[in-house]
Amino acid sequence: MPLTNDQYDSIMLTYSQRRLDNLHLQEERREEAYTRIPELAALENEIQDASLAAAKRRVMGRSFHDDQKSLHQLIGQNKKKKEQLLVQAGYPADYLDPIYTCPICHDTGFVDGKQCPCFKQESTKLLTRESNLEEILKAENFDHFSMAFYSKNLRDPLTKKSSYALMAENLDLARTFIRNFESDFSNLFLYGNTGLGKTFLSHCIAKELLDQGHFVVYFSAVNFFDMVSDRHFARDEEADTLYKRALGSDLVILDDVGTEVPNSFSTSALFTFLNNRIETRKPVIISTNLALNQFKDIYGERIFSRIMSCYKFLAFVGEDIREQKRTVSP
Repeated sequence: MPLTNDQYDSIMLTYSQRRLDNLHLQEERREEAYTRIPELAALENEIQDASLAAAKRRVMGRSFHDDQKSLHQLIGQNKKKKEQLLVQAGYPADYLDPIYTCPICHDTGFVDGKQCPCFKQESTKLLTRESNLEEILKAENFDHFSMAFYSKNLRDPLTKKSSYALMAENLDLARTFIRNFESDFSNLFLYGNTGLGKTFLSHCIAKELLDQGHFVVYFSAVNFFDMVSDRHFARDEEADTLYKRALGSDLVILDDVGTEVPNSFSTSALFTFLNNRIETRKPVIISTNLALNQFKDIYGERIFSRIMSCYKFLAFVGEDIREQKRTVSP
């Protein structure tokens, strides 16, 4: 999904502020160095005087070529003298040079009309902030994922597969989802008891896609239905903006569905939202602590049928990871 106008403007404002900050830092350095090394000002004044004299001669119709050549030589000579003075005073030779956070694009975001690599980094930062996942993804990502919490002995009564085997399959499905995200429309339904890594895995997926520049939006079920309610009943503009942003995002994660208080309105709102995402072929990841039959009983045949036809199911079986961590902690 391309950046919205607001998102693009926000990134360009970041670049503008960065240039101002660096210009301010350069001016502070200049004032400091010129105070400690008065000879620097004399060298700069010499260049200014020569430039002014050359300009006057050009206005009077005299040769500009020789003046230009001499001026370039003077600038080069004085630049070397400045660098020597700076080094003698304990500064780097380039201490007074223009300062750029990105030396490639000089903090403009573009090189020869094309986005600089730093622009993608800024896009990723912005999208991560707007995903509601900025802090959590620092800890919950594939780099921190561990299969050690899934037993090869504990088996799922329904599939007869071990907790470890099921999690290995879930990981494979998650990575396939990421790999084919742009070419293959797919949705994921993560279900199983609490504390088995459903939310963690959805965060891992979100981190990978955000790093690729996709717009991912995360909601807990409670927050999602509060937003929908505020939008519908209170006509809340902020809730309406969030809802529309979610509809247009590349991926929506609805976490802990079933922890909210379901009613006819929330059920209808969920169907409308999921159906819109299906029709526009924009993926959703749903996680729930409910068993499949419980989910069907609560949300009804209509929603469950849509999920059955358009989602891949990832079953989570095992022992609560939080309890396991508490057991091994000193």
